Amino acid sequence: MSGGSRTASHDVEALSLAFIDHWNRRDIDAIIAALTEDIEYQNLPLPAMHGRAAVRAFITPNLLRVSRMEFIIHSLAVSRDGLRVLTERIDNFHFGERCVS
Repeated sequence: MSGGSRTASHDVEALSLAFIDHWNRRDIDAIIAALTEDIEYQNLPLPAMHGRAAVRAFITPNLLRVSRMEFIIHSLAVSRDGLRVLTERIDNFHFGERCVS
């Protein structure tokens, strides 16, 4: 792997961790700003959504219901071409004293 690829991979990793931090802070505006206009977002088992407005409409009520979120990363891998990121994580959604993982 060349130095340039390592830098690009590192940049994608840093960008991915920043995006996860937006979720942990429940910062809807930052989450949406990080998406491209033509985003295709799918939260399985639901059908895919297309565009920032559709994603905002879906995530806003959900993020407003939780009192706290924590996405705990166990591993993060970036493809060699830097186009794909895979995270292995546990997502904890806190509703007051109740936690759903």
